[in-house]
Amino acid sequence: MRPKELADDYTGTNAVVKHALEWFSDHGEPAQYACCIYATAPFIQVEYLKQGFDKLISSGKNFVFSVTFFEFPLQRAVRINQDGEVSLPGTYIQPFPGSRRRLSRCSSVLLG
Repeated sequence: MRPKELADDYTGTNAVVKHALEWFSDHGEPAQYACCIYATAPFIQVEYLKQGFDKLISSGKNFVFSVTFFEFPLQRAVRINQDGEVSLPGTYIQPFPGSRRRLSRCSSVLLG
């Protein structure tokens, strides 16, 4: 069970996942990898979880997360470079030559 100090409207995901991983480790079940799925993703597909795990392993990166195209303001968008790595954008993201579609976290797995 999550401690009271982590069960509020202000605690970030990293602190919650860190606590969960430490709890498992303290109880003899250390995790080599973790997957955080938000309640806002009820229709997540197993194939995307597998794809994300495969990219995590093959990339040597510390994490992956999912994104999808969207047609809304950029405030929650990310920029994707040619290696599939992400950063915050200053302008439109162009994931494919000639594309002006923006991306948000949801379906395509990216490296970070």
